Amino acid sequence: MTEQELIERRRTKLRVNGNPIRTLEEAREFIDEVGFCLMYPVRPPKLVPTFFGATVGSDTNLPLPQQAFNDPRASTATELMIRLYGTSMHSRPVRLARTRSSSPPPFFPTFTRP
Repeated sequence: MTEQELIERRRTKLRVNGNPIRTLEEAREFIDEVGFCLMYPVRPPKLVPTFFGATVGSDTNLPLPQQAFNDPRASTATELMIRLYGTSMHSRPVRLARTRSSSPPPFFPTFTRP
């Protein structure tokens, strides 16, 4: 397998090859396939699947969590995330970071199978 073939397989698995998630069933299949994903990308970039990227079908020009509220594409990902959380124990949010201040810890929604 060449490096380019590996990249294409990864892009297909992470649904960032122009084939976005559109239905709740596709969202469940995606979580089953990847097992764990962040809701939004992080900086510096990590080779981790993102639910937002999978619902957009691309890994370019994706917002960080702090910018997502201002991105019109976020509504699709957010709606699917809420439906996925609410319909079963299929996936759940996980806290990945804590702050030392008195403010609540930042919440980076992730998906993981129970």
